[in-house]
Amino acid sequence: GSSGSIIPADFLDVPLDFASMRERGAGLGSGALLICAEGTDIVDLAYVLIRFFKAESCGKCTPCRVGNMQMLEALDRLRRGMARRADLERLEEIAGYVQKASFCGLGQAAPVPILTGLKYFREEFEARVRD
Repeated sequence: GSSGSIIPADFLDVPLDFASMRERGAGLGSGALLICAEGTDIVDLAYVLIRFFKAESCGKCTPCRVGNMQMLEALDRLRRGMARRADLERLEEIAGYVQKASFCGLGQAAPVPILTGLKYFREEFEARVRD
């Protein structure tokens, strides 16, 4: 689901339980599954998911309110081919901050698609960098 990990197809044989996924460095989020077709653009998927979290944020804590906006802006630059390597590094850094510093589960879960997308599909993000 939206708050779960973006994982590659080689996870298909991993049991869908929290412990098994955690052992592989991924998570189930709320337990919902979002199945994507082969060839799904991971950067676009991350953008759509962060756009959702930005809209759902209550805005009470700065890490979530500002962090989701900054992550969305960085993903938009990546999507448009306007991002530099520093933007990608900053995206990962902001995602880590948002996950650790947000007050509630929504803010803590919002960066999971970015962090796992970068972990398992980094080359798709890097392919969008201009320099």
